[in-house]
Formats: sequence, structure tokens, C-alpha cells
Amino acid sequence: MDYVDRTFHSVGKTAVMVMLFDTVLFTIRRHKWRLAPFMRVVLMLCKPKLNQLLCALISIVNEWLSVASFWIGTVVFFAWIAVTIFENDTFRNKEDAMVNAGFDTFGNGLYTVFVASATVDFVDKFNPTFSANRAYGLLWFVCLFLSNFLFLNLILAMVFETYASKFSRTMQAVFANRARSVQEVFKILDQVSPDEPGITSETFFELTSAYGQSAMAPKFKRDDVAYIFTHLDHDGTG
Repeated sequence: MDYVDRTFHSVGKTAVMVMLFDTVLFTIRRHKWRLAPFMRVVLMLCKPKLNQLLCALISIVNEWLSVASFWIGTVVFFAWIAVTIFENDTFRNKEDAMVNAGFDTFGNGLYTVFVASATVDFVDKFNPTFSANRAYGLLWFVCLFLSNFLFLNLILAMVFETYASKFSRTMQAVFANRARSVQEVFKILDQVSPDEPGITSETFFELTSAYGQSAMAPKFKRDDVAYIFTHLDHDGTG
């Protein structure tokens, strides 16, 4: 099983043991409450790709909450304004609909503005007041512009920027670690033949042969290895 490190490897093994115990207990007692579904989720999150994605999502929570708070504040503010204006408008408009429909209480007004801010049926939500007086269209235009166009797009841009910057830092760390690993490997290979400076072609071929034994690594022919070594060691210093 391919895990990120020993910590997640231990968590994965623990989840498997709990699943086995739960299966045996269920076979004996047939209880209704099972642990296996939860352990499968834990086991899934121990996989490298999902673990990296989960860490990326956790890293953007603070930035997301900072922008989302402004969006929520906008929804609450316009709900309060709408309820203040339309709470007592108990008459019907030209379309025989109550003008204060959805704004008779603060709770209903908050729900109405929240749903409309997500562009879910916002025409029906705002139509009773707009049909009563066209001037109210300006109020709803500002509400939709701030809550939907500005803040929601700002949240999307912030999430993308945060994730992209984290991915960039991760890749920089990967390449930096790869460069350090190559330097350490060169030092080790250089000690194989202390009488000769640098790395010989035979040592390089033994390295690629050992590397090719991995199931995930490509297999190299000797001619290909010689060609690669010739271009890497173009000055002949090893």
C-alpha cells in the first residue's frame, strides 16, 4: 500500500485492523452500528493524492473564512434592509402577490436574500417587490452585484491563488529535495572507485540497472546508458 510516510502507514494499518475487528464482531452479534464505513474513509484519506488534496483544502480555510465573512455580512445586511422596508407592506401587487413575500420576518428575509445571492430562483424572490415599485430593482441590483458577482468571484479567485501558491511551494520543495538527493547519490557513487576521479561509466550502468529493478522505473539498455553518460560527462571528468 502506497502511503505518504510512516505516520499514515500506521494509521492505515490501524484502520485495517479496526475493520477486521468490526467484521468479526458483526458476524457474531449482527449489531446495527458499524465502524467499517468510517475506517474506509480514514483509509482512503491516507492515500498520498487524497492526503495532499486534504492538506491543500485545510490550508485555504483561513483565507476562505476571511472572504466568506464579508459575503455573509452582506447577506445579513441586505436582509435587514429588506425586512425593514417591506415588513409592513401587506398589500398585493399587480400580479396578485404579497409585496412582503419572503420579507415578513427577519428569518424569512435572511433565507430569501441568501437563496437569491446564490442565483437560485432570484427572479421569483425579488419579483413581488420589484413589481410593486421598479425603484426597488436598484436595491436588488446592488445586492446581487456585491453578494454574487463580487464576493463569490473573490472567493473563487482567492481559493485558486492559495492553492496555486501552495502547489508552487510544494513543487519547489520537491525539486530542491531532488537536487539534494542527486548530490548525495553523486558523493556515494564517487566513493565506489576512489582511485578514479568522478563516476565511471560502469558505475553509472550499475546504478541504472539497480534503479530499473523497481516496478515503477523504466528499463535502460546498455547502449542507451552509454549514450546518456557520454552527454552527461561531455568534458570527461566523470
